[in-house]
Amino acid sequence: MPDQNCEECGETYYVKPSKSDRSKYCSRECFDESQKNRTTLTCEFCEETYEKKKSHAAESRFCSRECKDRFKRTYNEWRETVHCATCGADLKRERYETKRHKHHFCDDTCRGEWISKNRRGKDAPNWQGGATLSFGSRWPQVRKRVFDRDRVCQYCGEDGTETYLDVHHIVPRREFEVVDDANTLVNLVLLCRSCHKRAEHRSIVSPRPGLPDLNLSDRIEIWLEIVEWVWTDSNRRPLPCKGSVITN
Repeated sequence: MPDQNCEECGETYYVKPSKSDRSKYCSRECFDESQKNRTTLTCEFCEETYEKKKSHAAESRFCSRECKDRFKRTYNEWRETVHCATCGADLKRERYETKRHKHHFCDDTCRGEWISKNRRGKDAPNWQGGATLSFGSRWPQVRKRVFDRDRVCQYCGEDGTETYLDVHHIVPRREFEVVDDANTLVNLVLLCRSCHKRAEHRSIVSPRPGLPDLNLSDRIEIWLEIVEWVWTDSNRRPLPCKGSVITN
């Protein structure tokens, strides 16, 4: 049967052939001593000396987790070289980042410049057709009539003492080929500034334009608008009613 040299004390000891490939010590005492004995190594990053168990010395390269992480950020051979999409500078990025992102940037400044050039207008992810600057020729008169009709915010009841009141288009102006077609009393509702912003972001339910305080002529005009809306143009969107979700 084969003999082997103990890695701790150096003496030759007898070992069974079936255990010769994994036996390193002649006794339990030598094994325990090997765990206590430590060797001095040099950190590959900061070049400071540190102690490590002999059994772990072959696998140890750094004195601390911090040095290991700093080494990976600086000299990591698993990183890939990419180019800044704005200025073209060479950058080091982790492999998962190169697979996840198509464009890479040096910093927020380069990112902002690239977004300003490539994510504007129809290329913007939230593009909805663009703003319609004109309110139409009859807007001042129609706006005044909506204020006279509703008087307070139709969602929260604000009367305008704490904040401004706005006239909101239930169906957006951009949906109409002729802007004046959007300025019908049935498509307009009075909201406070806060509710108007929430309505623009589609986070509240559309209130129905109020009718109780109108005189007979105004009521007739509104119902004529409803009839015209439904029957004159089949391509228009359905008339918003109570309980519908705001789309503008």
